Amino acid sequence: MTLAYYIGYKKKSVLLLLLIIPIVISGCSHQKDEAFYLESRELVKSNYITVNDEIYEGVEEVYNKNRERIMDFAMKPGNVSKIQNKAVDELTFNKVYLPKPDVNYIDEFRNKGNLKTIISDEYYVESLVYDDKGNSVSAFRVNIGNDEYTLSQGLFIPGRWYETVNDPDRLTMLIADKLKEEEIYEIVILNVRAYNMYLVFMDCESGEYGIPFTSREDFLFLINGKLYEIGEIVNSWINYTGQK
Repeated sequence: MTLAYYIGYKKKSVLLLLLIIPIVISGCSHQKDEAFYLESRELVKSNYITVNDEIYEGVEEVYNKNRERIMDFAMKPGNVSKIQNKAVDELTFNKVYLPKPDVNYIDEFRNKGNLKTIISDEYYVESLVYDDKGNSVSAFRVNIGNDEYTLSQGLFIPGRWYETVNDPDRLTMLIADKLKEEEIYEIVILNVRAYNMYLVFMDCESGEYGIPFTSREDFLFLINGKLYEIGEIVNSWINYTGQK
C-alpha cells in the first residue's frame, strides 16, 4: 500500500465516520425522547378515569341524570346556544386533586421547601361541554364523596387551555416538550382554589415544577402552559396576595 493510497483511505474512513456519528446520535436521541414520552404518558394517564375504574359507574350515572343541567352551564346570556349532547363514553374525565384544607400554601412552601405536602387524597373528576363547532365552552365536575356522587359546575379556563388539561395526549406532549432530560416521579392535576388555577404539578428528580392554567394571568404574572419551577409560582402568589 503506497503512502498516498493509505492517506486517501484514512481520509475516506474519517469522512465516513463523521457521516455515521450524527446518524447514530440522532437515533439514540430519538429513542430516548420516545422512552421519555411513554414514561410521561403513563404518569399523565393516572390522572384520568376509564370504564375500568371503580368510580366510573357513579360518574356515568350522575352524567346521564343531569345532562340538561350540564348543558345549561354553557347556556348563559351571550354564550352559545347549540351544545353537543355527548354520550358519556365520548367524554374524557380527568381527576383534579384538592389541597389540604386550612393549609397556607405559601407558609407550607417556606417551611418545607416543597409544595407536594399541600396535596390531599381528595379529588373530583371533571369534563367539558362543547358547542356544535367542537369548541369547549364550559366545564362540569362530579364530586366524589363517601358512596355519594354530586354534580357542580367546573372551573373553566377559557382560550382552549382547559382542553389541554382534559386531553392526556396533549398534556403529555406539553410536558414531554418542556421537561426533557428529567426523571419525573409524579404528575398531579391540582386545583389551587385561592388563585382560580389548575396547576399541573410535577415532582422530579431535580425538584418540583408546575404548569399553570389560570384565568388570572394578568394578576399573577404567569403564562398559561409555561413551565415554571414551583418556587416561581409561589412567588407569584406572594406578590398577588402581598403576604410577607
